[in-house]
Amino acid sequence: MFELELQRFEKDFDLALPEEYRKFLIKHTAEVRFRYDHRQPSQSADSALVWELYPLVPGTPKSQHLAKETEVKRAGKAPLFRIMRLFNVFAREHNLIPGVSQVGGEDIPFDRIDNVFAIGQVNGDCFYLDPADNWSAWLYYHDGGDVKRIASSFSNWIAQAVGENG
Repeated sequence: MFELELQRFEKDFDLALPEEYRKFLIKHTAEVRFRYDHRQPSQSADSALVWELYPLVPGTPKSQHLAKETEVKRAGKAPLFRIMRLFNVFAREHNLIPGVSQVGGEDIPFDRIDNVFAIGQVNGDCFYLDPADNWSAWLYYHDGGDVKRIASSFSNWIAQAVGENG
């Protein structure tokens, strides 16, 4: 059943998600939480932050899920997985650079950020996969408006995370 939902989702939004993430969505049919310390990945789970990953379909009518229409005031509406497009509306207006600052790296153009795939959040920061970088795992810091690459792939990230509910 969830395989068909996922195929429909990918078709509706013209996506081809990475296989390891597809398997994750099929296995985890509700929001799940993981502990992961992106500052020190080798640290114990006790010092790690709780990361919430969105499911493909809603568990309840008000729950977060990837296709849920999300609104950011004065920026518009988009499916939750495209929330970075909405954040970019403000960044384009207020940044002095033609993109988003990357922690320890080169600035990333807004057009690239527009196409990332948000999969969850941690403390209000957006956790996303970047198809332009082989679906690597990234974090958008909402307070500073900058981004950081935290893993080369979803599989590498999930291998270091500790599940809280399955």
